[in-house]
Amino acid sequence: MMRYSLVFLLFVVIAFQRSTAQIPTKCLEIENVLADACNNACPGAEEGTNEMFRFIVGPAPIPLNQLTAQWATPNGFLGWIQNGVTADLTAMLNGTITNCGWLIEPPGGIIPAGKRVLGITSTDICITGNSFALLADTLYVIYQVAGNTLGHFKNTSNIGALSSFPTSGSSYRTFVLSVPACSDTVAYNIAQMVNIYGTYGGSYTENDGSSIAASWPGAPSVSYFNNGCQAPITPFGTAITTPPTQVLCGGGLELDAVTTGSFSTSYWSGGQGEFDPPNGISTTYTMAPNESGNVALSFCIVGLCGDTVCGTYQLEVITLAPPVINVDPAPVSCGASAALSATVQGTNNFFWNGGMGVFSSPTALSTNYTPGSTESGTIDLQFCAIGGCSDTVCTPFQLQVDGPPIIEITANGPTTFCESTELILTATGGSTYSWNTGSTSSTINVNSEDTFVVTATNACGQSTDSISTLVTPLPTANVTGPATTCPNSGVTLIASGGATYAWNTSAVGDTIDVEGPGTYTVTVSDQCGSDEATIIVAQGTSLAPTFSVDITAGCSPLCVVFSTVPAPNTTYTWVFGDGTTADGISPTHCFQAGGHDVTLTSTEADNANGCPGSIIMPELIHAWPVPEARFSASPAAVTIEDPLVQFIDESTNADSWIWNFGTVLDSSSTLRSPAFAFDSVACYTITLDVTSTHGCTDNAELELCVEDGYALWVPNAFTPNGDDINDVFMVQSSIRTPKVFQLTIYNRWGEAIFTGGSLTDVWDGANAPNDVYVWKIKIIDTEGYPHEHTGHVILVR
Repeated sequence: MMRYSLVFLLFVVIAFQRSTAQIPTKCLEIENVLADACNNACPGAEEGTNEMFRFIVGPAPIPLNQLTAQWATPNGFLGWIQNGVTADLTAMLNGTITNCGWLIEPPGGIIPAGKRVLGITSTDICITGNSFALLADTLYVIYQVAGNTLGHFKNTSNIGALSSFPTSGSSYRTFVLSVPACSDTVAYNIAQMVNIYGTYGGSYTENDGSSIAASWPGAPSVSYFNNGCQAPITPFGTAITTPPTQVLCGGGLELDAVTTGSFSTSYWSGGQGEFDPPNGISTTYTMAPNESGNVALSFCIVGLCGDTVCGTYQLEVITLAPPVINVDPAPVSCGASAALSATVQGTNNFFWNGGMGVFSSPTALSTNYTPGSTESGTIDLQFCAIGGCSDTVCTPFQLQVDGPPIIEITANGPTTFCESTELILTATGGSTYSWNTGSTSSTINVNSEDTFVVTATNACGQSTDSISTLVTPLPTANVTGPATTCPNSGVTLIASGGATYAWNTSAVGDTIDVEGPGTYTVTVSDQCGSDEATIIVAQGTSLAPTFSVDITAGCSPLCVVFSTVPAPNTTYTWVFGDGTTADGISPTHCFQAGGHDVTLTSTEADNANGCPGSIIMPELIHAWPVPEARFSASPAAVTIEDPLVQFIDESTNADSWIWNFGTVLDSSSTLRSPAFAFDSVACYTITLDVTSTHGCTDNAELELCVEDGYALWVPNAFTPNGDDINDVFMVQSSIRTPKVFQLTIYNRWGEAIFTGGSLTDVWDGANAPNDVYVWKIKIIDTEGYPHEHTGHVILVR
């Protein structure tokens, strides 16, 4: 049966834990030996066939055939074997692993550098004899050739009664692993080997699993442990070794943990404070200021297989108890001191405070308190202790002091009172009294606003106190607002002098809005009485603005300058009757055709001297429409053969016409639609000036061309040789701007080699050889008559 001694095992891990990434500088280092293997799981199994050891390879790989062993018993070294049998054994062992570890045989018989190796003393191993279930590492596994059945490492000599100490004398054995480059030796004392309880003695079965751990680098330091029937793998676990303790609030403590097995990361958690460092095996925990009671802390490690194991720790946080105060209950006489002392646990940080006197040692456990010169009667003091969390625990206490009188002034009513009311002030606490009013009585009557001071005297001295009074005057009503109002305009009235306000309009509040003239009365009230005030609001008179213009009629657009005589604090608004407005004393506005009303409104700021007034001038402005000159001519195309043109007036709002026909003789007409015959071929600018009945004018123009009768001139040859003489083929016509003109040039094969769409298009014969070419022309003249012509032209260079 597999057993496990956690306490002793954790001790071993503390002694020999090292980084899994560390590689020895030697060729190899022995780390672990399972000296007393279990063989009960397989009937007939021998211990010598189930023993194991573990070592790590140094910076160079090791060929398996160069590795030899010198056992700690007379057994001879039989050599290593790697074949199908060992492959099957390895597969069966891997099948028993429930963690993420793995066993592999050296590839090609070569153990890589820096790798950990598990050695098994025989291929006759009992697969289930020593558990591999918890393996979390990848180990290279090697097997010795079968043949040795007796043990290779020698079991403990402590067989018998259980004991906390070895029961036999020392007996040393050595185990050596060698390669040609170097060797490593572990010497151990079999009397120190422990049983499954972590102690000594017991039966052979209770000693099964006894193992040896060797440190490196340097000379091996050997320790002894027992993980029961388990292969030489280190179980995965952790525990916090710091003893439980009480810590004062706000303090801290050192925490230590131990681990077994390989892990990837570690961390501390729990509580509300801070760990420094947060991931180390050892850390310092500083508590948060508000931590108290039992605080659970944990140290966790994350294994190579991703599983997490935590060790827990319970920390008890204690807080301060209230201090205990020792004080003499007898009153302190005038000028004397009181001896005070306190007891407190858990802190050396404390202080006395309170009162108006002096503590002789304000931060000591014992002190003397000397009352202040004016302290008398019951004095409130306290002693405070400050804990580690900056928590302060205070114990209050009272001290009786015989001192100067403690004066109290009382009044028979509020110290703020209405005018003509009387208040009674009474002083207590002394034997005799003296007021700043000259009275020596304990009571005085006052009816004014002032500060009243009394000095009281007793056997220990005298004290002074004062009280102030405030006199509230009787309410005085007042109301302000405009003296006049305008139609459709409200008035705001504001009252003052009281706390509440009631108007004869039934409104309440200090401000009201009213419309129209009238008499308005307000009643103001406060705690001292009431008063009334009246205001009369009269109907205001309207202002009567006047204005002038620089012109009242003219052709549109008619621009008019308006002017008014300005008055102080007055604004002016103009309405021009065409949908537009303007502000100011002298605007300019341009009117379109028609008659227009003009309105001027003047408004004075706050209506101080009158209400807004207006003046309306109906049909004041007349903007006459401007005529539009327009005409046409018939026919549209004129030839010298038929030069008579009829001009047709198309103007609007015209009353007279003046025509100019653009001839040299400056011919003209005043007829509405005259006719005129032109005497020569040319282009003429025809103008028409029209005038309305109000003298408004406009004009229009038209260009008219008189042309010859139809004629066409086409050359029969041209010489494009660059001498600027007859270099292009160009067509001319009496029709200056035909509606359609089409010119096409064909070669002798009927292919069109040039086209033109205007009389200005010419053919330069580029890239054409000397030859005869056919041309075709189509013209539609200005009258719409079509003309077609064909011919030929000779190109000669």
